[in-house]
Amino acid sequence: MANVTGIGTNLGLNNFAKEGRLRSITGTNALQNPLLDADNGYPIGFVYNGQLSGNSDTSFYPQHWSPNSGVYIDAPSSYRSVAPCFHNTNYRPYDDTAKFGGTPSGDPESHLDGINYSGGRIRKMYGQGTAFTSFTANPDRTYPNYPVTHCTTATKTVNGTTTWEDDECWSKYEWTQGVSIPDGLNTCTFGAYIRCPSNDLFRELNFGGVYVWQDIASTPPSNVYINSIAVKRAATTLNLRTGSCPSGQGAFNWSGNSEDLTGFPSRYGGRWNDTCFIQSITYKDAEDYPDFIAVEKTFTLQSGTGRRLGFGTYFMENQSYMPITPPSPNPLSGSIEFYNPFVIFSS
Repeated sequence: MANVTGIGTNLGLNNFAKEGRLRSITGTNALQNPLLDADNGYPIGFVYNGQLSGNSDTSFYPQHWSPNSGVYIDAPSSYRSVAPCFHNTNYRPYDDTAKFGGTPSGDPESHLDGINYSGGRIRKMYGQGTAFTSFTANPDRTYPNYPVTHCTTATKTVNGTTTWEDDECWSKYEWTQGVSIPDGLNTCTFGAYIRCPSNDLFRELNFGGVYVWQDIASTPPSNVYINSIAVKRAATTLNLRTGSCPSGQGAFNWSGNSEDLTGFPSRYGGRWNDTCFIQSITYKDAEDYPDFIAVEKTFTLQSGTGRRLGFGTYFMENQSYMPITPPSPNPLSGSIEFYNPFVIFSS
C-alpha cells in the first residue's frame, strides 16, 4: 500500500505557527477537489437538491461535491433543502471565505459568485435546530419522497407509529462524491483531518464524521455496505445500528447521495437504501480534536469489477432537537470541521 504523506500526524498549534496554512495530503488520494480550492462559488444556507421536483441549481457547488439533506425549507413547493455549512480559510482564524466578497446570486439568492479568495478551504458543518416544515417532520417518510431519518439506534424500528422528535432517530446533512474503485484492489482507507472547536462542541446527542458506502446491486433496488467514523461527545454513548438492517429499515439508516452522477452532469442523485449492511462504525471523542488531527479507518471492499465507492462528510442532528417551531433561545447544535478528506485503495 502506498503511504499518504501526513496521515496520523497531529497538525497542532506549533505547526500552524510555522507553516501558516494547513498541510495537504498528496499522492494516492482518490477524491477530487479535496481541498475545496477548485472554484469560488459557494452556497448560502440552502440548495436545490433536485431529487424530488427536478429542480437543480448545481453550478455553484464546490466542484465534484454534491449536498444531500432531507430537511426542507418549503417542500413540497420547491424542495429546497438546507446544506448547513461554512467554507472557511485553511489558516487561522478560519474565517468564512464569504467575507472575501462575492455576489449573491440565484432565484432566490442561494449562493455567492466571484469570492475573492484562493487556496484550500475547511468545511464546517452544523445542525439547524428545527424541522422548518411539517413535510420534514415525518420520520418514516421514504420513497418516492426522500427520507428524513438517516440513522437510528440499534433497536429502533421506524414506522407509521414513530413520532417526530424521537431521540433514537437522526437526520443527516452531507457533502459527497463518488469515485471508481480500481480493479484488483480490495482494501480501502478513508478519513479526513477533523477539528471540533472546544467552544462549539456537539450538543449531547449530535455527532458527525466521515463515511463511505458501496452499492453492489447491478440494478435497483440498492444493496449497500456502510463504514463510518462517528465523532461524538465523550460523555455520550451512541448505540447505532450495525450489521444487517431489518426489512424496511434500510432507508432509515445511511441513505444519502448516489455514488454515480445521474441526470445532471454535476450532481449525484438521491440514494434510498433498500438492503443495507452496516459493516462497522468507529467512535471518536470530539474533545480529542481541538485542533486538526487525521482520523482514518481501513476496511475490506466487496469484490467485483467496475465498482464505485461513495464518500461523504456529514453532520447528524438528533430529531429531538428539531421541533418545527424552535425554542428561543435555541441551543447551539455544535459543529465539526473537515480538511483534506481522503480515500486510498490498496491490495
